[in-house]
Amino acid sequence: MDFSELVQLLGAVGVGGIVVQYLSRSAERRQARGQVREALSEVERLRWTFDLRVDDWREFRGALRSFVSAALVAGMPRRLVDRYERMAQVSRSVTARMLKAQNVTSADQVTINAELSECIERTHELVADYLWRPVRSRLLLKRGLKKLDALEEEAQQTEYGRALRHKYWPP
Repeated sequence: MDFSELVQLLGAVGVGGIVVQYLSRSAERRQARGQVREALSEVERLRWTFDLRVDDWREFRGALRSFVSAALVAGMPRRLVDRYERMAQVSRSVTARMLKAQNVTSADQVTINAELSECIERTHELVADYLWRPVRSRLLLKRGLKKLDALEEEAQQTEYGRALRHKYWPP
């Protein structure tokens, strides 16, 4: 075996190792994104289906922490995760305040204004798109967040949209 054959062999082993490592990591990433999707579903369920008579903020915060942990393990961008976390908290808080103001107990009986709703839904779509197509979404994330900034600016002009300026929990 001469020097050139040795170099070719070492090159093949190195490239093969990189390919194997990439393929095994992609399976792990898919599994991690599946866990994020499950945590996202739980947050969404708790965000929309709650009852004022039951103090389940602790459960909601736990689901939100699980989502954030799973998202960061899956390698999602921190700014997207933070944005969704804030939107979920604001949505839940605004809905609870509206329930109290309208003297109803179920969130099914309340609708939030269109501007705020659009911000919340667009943030959820960005997260879901990132989970489904991470490479494409990573390239388009900056543009998506800029559009979301514009939507938030518009929503902040409404009564309940002002909640976007703050991240708060109910008293």
